[in-house]
Order: sequence, then structure tokens, then C-alpha cells
Amino acid sequence: MRAYWYRALRRAFSDTLSFLGFPNRARLVVSLVLFGVALVVTWILSGTQQMNEELRSGLAVVAAVGVLFVPTFLWNLLAAPVRMEREAHAEADRIAKDQLQRISAVESSLATVRGEFAEYRNKVEAATPALALGDPIPVRDQILERTHLVDDPSWSSAVSRPPQRRVPRENVGIFLWRIPVQNSGANADGVSVEIVKVTPDLPSGLANPTLHLAGDNPQDHLGYSVSRSFSLPHNATRQIDVIAMQTSQPHKCFIWSVASPDAVEEVSLNGSYKFTIRAFAGNAPSEPRDYQVDVDAANGNLTMTPLPTRHQEDSPTQSA
Repeated sequence: MRAYWYRALRRAFSDTLSFLGFPNRARLVVSLVLFGVALVVTWILSGTQQMNEELRSGLAVVAAVGVLFVPTFLWNLLAAPVRMEREAHAEADRIAKDQLQRISAVESSLATVRGEFAEYRNKVEAATPALALGDPIPVRDQILERTHLVDDPSWSSAVSRPPQRRVPRENVGIFLWRIPVQNSGANADGVSVEIVKVTPDLPSGLANPTLHLAGDNPQDHLGYSVSRSFSLPHNATRQIDVIAMQTSQPHKCFIWSVASPDAVEEVSLNGSYKFTIRAFAGNAPSEPRDYQVDVDAANGNLTMTPLPTRHQEDSPTQSA
């Protein structure tokens, strides 16, 4: 409190001097010095009588200033707290405005950096394949033309093994489930889709088969490795055969896989399974997706449902 009133007194004194024509102490000191010099000059040039007249005139001015000083100082002392508070608020507003301008400049710089980063990210994503797996699609009334490899009967050499050729084995009526693979990034070559995990394990030991393209029946190629991978242009979508069930008795299950020379693997399934599937294109794999596969071998029912992930809500159950 003492320091506050000390500042108030100094402020009142300064305002009083400014009102009386002395905006600062230096002006007052200079005025007094000049008055003293003027007296000395007057005494030298005009004598003591003239100097006394000048001195009386100067003292009259000083007295008048003194008379005005006291009430003016008291008034300024009363007004000093209000003026000091007003100036403090003005200074606070100036500082706040300055801080806001600095914050605005920082936010503008951050927005510029964010824009540049987003542009860079878009360029990177545009130059990199971006694969994603969709929800299962049921496909009915399909024919699976199964084949197998046999020795060429026309081979007559007894020294070397006869070449093998693929011949029809049986035609099986099926309904199947497919999943779409979409590429929203750059053109992708060497794309493959794999079941990376099955819970519980498949009884036939197919722990990690590479799935075939939709419609890749075995007779469409000479060997299973022909369809091991494929190309997927920007914004293109391909469907992948995953699992099928024979429509007639016995209700067998089939998984498309290059792990089998027949390009389709017959498996004995019954109950619920979780298939974790992922698409690959070099160093740009898709996010893995989980699907629930329910098999009712007795009644010939097969369903495939997407399971929820971090980025996806539950989808309605689809059945065939």
C-alpha cells in the first residue's frame, strides 16, 4: 500500500509540473538556471537596481506558480488512482492485443504447416497403393469345375516321367462368399490376398493360403501359381472368392487357395470360425479385417459376417 501511494504522489507531482508548463524535471531545472543567468547578466549590464527589479518580477512569477501548485497538486493527487488504473487497463489491453496478434500469427503459421503436410501426405498416398477389404458378398448358383492332374497317356518315353495335364474331375453346385478389394491409392502390382489367421485352426492345416481372384476356376489356368497375384489400378475394385459350400449332399466346404495344386481346397468345417484376411501389395498392406464364418454342415448353411474393427461399426449379418 505504501508503494502504491508513493507512486500516486510521484504521478500527481509529475502531472502538476506538466500542467504548470514543466513537463519534466529537466525543464524546471533549466528554467531556474536560465533565470539565475539572466539575473547575473542584468547585474553586469544594468547594475544592482535593475537586477533587483528583475528578481522581484521573477519571485512574483514563482509565487504565482506556488499558489497554483498546491491546489493543482491536491487535485492531481485525488485523480492519480483513477488515471493509474485507467492506464493499467490500457496497458493490459495493449499487451492482450499484442498477445492475440502473436497467437494469430502462430495459428496462421500452423495452418500453413498443416496445409503443406496434408499436401505432402496426399502426394505420398497418391504414390502408394492403398488397399482396403470390404464387406462379404454372397453369390448363389455357381458351378465349381473341379479338375485334377494326371499323367499324359500319350507319353511313350520310358526314360523320363510323363508330363501331367489337367483333366475334369467333377462339377459341383455351390454358393460362395466373396470380399471386395479396393485400391484408393496408386496403381498396385503383385497384389495378393491372404487368410493370415483362422480361429480355431482349419483341420486341413491351411493356416495361411493366398486366395484366388473371383471366378478363378482351376481350368482357367495351367497351374495354381498363375493366379498367385494380380494388378489393381487406382480406384479399381476386384472381388476375391473366399469360401463356398456345396449345395447338394454332402455339404462340403471349399476355400480358394494357391496352397493346393487344384487351386481350391476341400475342408471339413462345422461351427463358428474367425477369418482374419489381409491384402498385400509390396510394402503397402491393407488393414487386416476379421470375418465370422458360421458353418452348418448338416443343413447346408454358410454365413460370413464382418466383425467390428477400430474404424468400422458392426455390419448387418449377411447369409446365403
